[in-house]
Amino acid sequence: ESYKFNLKGSSPLKIKNLQPNGTIDGAVRPTPVELYVETLYGCENNKAICYYSATGTQNSFVQFFDTNNVDGINTQRLDLYEGDYNYFIQCIDSGGNLAQNVTTFKLNIDTNAPIIARVYEEDDYLKVVTAKDSECVFTNDNCDFLFQEGTEMPYANSTAHVTQWLSDKTYYIKCRDAYRSEPTD
Repeated sequence: ESYKFNLKGSSPLKIKNLQPNGTIDGAVRPTPVELYVETLYGCENNKAICYYSATGTQNSFVQFFDTNNVDGINTQRLDLYEGDYNYFIQCIDSGGNLAQNVTTFKLNIDTNAPIIARVYEEDDYLKVVTAKDSECVFTNDNCDFLFQEGTEMPYANSTAHVTQWLSDKTYYIKCRDAYRSEPTD
């Protein structure tokens, strides 16, 4: 018996954007890292189900947590330790179009607070030099203060920090880096 059916053509599914790649810096162990895949074209205009694998072998692929979205954006959170990573990606749309790619990245984790390398007075300024880029704050009251309660010392995200020098005052200084690592006291 005959029956009627419709065929619908589609463009090949493509992976437009795949992240992360390069080097990622984190501040906690493990560090949350987001796999991000943006698909394009295909049977349903960008919509596809994506899978990831650390080995790329058959039957090792795991479906993304957030996938098959109409905007083509698929994400998966991974909690990783420092090291070099390769993730194999496969995305399949409802028409069976397959797009594959690999992302390679390195994860560095720095849990150490910045170290104050030098403190000195020069030209009526108190100058603080840190070993890595950071932001510093101070009070003249005591050491027991929250970072956000301190007075900012220009210049954030650098190794040099200054404030007016008052010789009759005691300066209690805290510095933190871009990962918000700061000393406990």
